[in-house]
Amino acid sequence: MDEKELTQFNRHDFVIISKAGRERICAEVLPDYSAAIGTIVRDVFSNKYGEAGIPGIVRRAKAVNELSIPLGIVP
Repeated sequence: MDEKELTQFNRHDFVIISKAGRERICAEVLPDYSAAIGTIVRDVFSNKYGEAGIPGIVRRAKAVNELSIPLGIVP
């Protein structure tokens, strides 16, 4: 999804993270985790669980900015 296409999401909506978004998460977030946790994070955001990956679930937390959506991921 292009950043300009973000719309209002409701709590508990499913969100499919784009391939570019999953790659960005792996590049920016993985270095912060230990090897054991990093393996799980990599599995969740790679194509291990299918081309679209695991959908995120919109959380009630506040977004850090207007271009982000707080998501929960349950592998």
